[in-house]
Amino acid sequence: MPRLTKKFKREWGFFIHSKTGYVTHNKKCSNCIHNGCKQSYRVKIIACPHYEKR
Repeated sequence: MPRLTKKFKREWGFFIHSKTGYVTHNKKCSNCIHNGCKQSYRVKIIACPHYEKR
């Protein structure tokens, strides 16, 4: 796997997990097919229109 660039780390810093170093999404968002609205693993409460429809 290629190393993450400094620019990528700055842009995605909220999503990068400190222990693994990978981009990590919320548990409810990880299985969602809508890529544009995925939220960080650090988010406690989700406000997602796709999740509310289920």
